[in-house]
Amino acid sequence: MHILGPHVANAYVIYISSRSIEQLIQLSNAEVAQGNFKLLDICHHFTAGMKALFTDMSYKGTDECR
Repeated sequence: MHILGPHVANAYVIYISSRSIEQLIQLSNAEVAQGNFKLLDICHHFTAGMKALFTDMSYKGTDECR
């Protein structure tokens, strides 16, 4: 369990963060429909950063399990 615990915690972080950004994207989509693209740029930056961070977390998690 000592090896698995941090990876389960990381999975929860990924899940909670993804749910939060999903709400922001839904708000952005509503604003884009009205012609406001301000949140679109913010969503792009958040999702790009999350992709890099979560990929690194996943890579390190699978590498440690070998």
